[in-house]
Amino acid sequence: MKVNITNTHIKIHLKNSTEPYFEAEFCEKIKADESNWSVEDQKCLILFLEKNQEVIWKSAFKGHKEIDTKKVDNSKRIDEFDNETQAALNKIVYEQNRKKNGLLTTEEDKKMKSLQDAWNAPDSPFKGQPFDPSMFNLNEPIYFNTPDYEAKLRAKQENEIKK
Repeated sequence: MKVNITNTHIKIHLKNSTEPYFEAEFCEKIKADESNWSVEDQKCLILFLEKNQEVIWKSAFKGHKEIDTKKVDNSKRIDEFDNETQAALNKIVYEQNRKKNGLLTTEEDKKMKSLQDAWNAPDSPFKGQPFDPSMFNLNEPIYFNTPDYEAKLRAKQENEIKK
């Protein structure tokens, strides 16, 4: 038996056969280098396919009967993921809980502290006045007039004048 697996396709030839016994295109891409196969009891082909993305496939092969992916239980416990994914999921849950409890997200909190520092800076026109966070939309990016920012702004204005 000869099995040829690529990222998108599989072709199986039986011994001494020129025509493929089975040939199909995968429904989704796989990692061919990390996939393999074996024969069990000289009659059963076992395929070990490593998905390219962690998604539920509608079918193994294009053109084959599809399943309703909405009916598949794809829940996993957080500890079933690798450490990096667990950390990312824990951060998402943490941020969602902050929002649900009416708190700022970590990113919004950092922005607010930066704005408050700028508000109270020695050369700020607002220094000495009570900080008013309602004046700011935290969903907008914050730009401070750094030398780099000023240079980019001047370059942009010069380009517009030349046009």
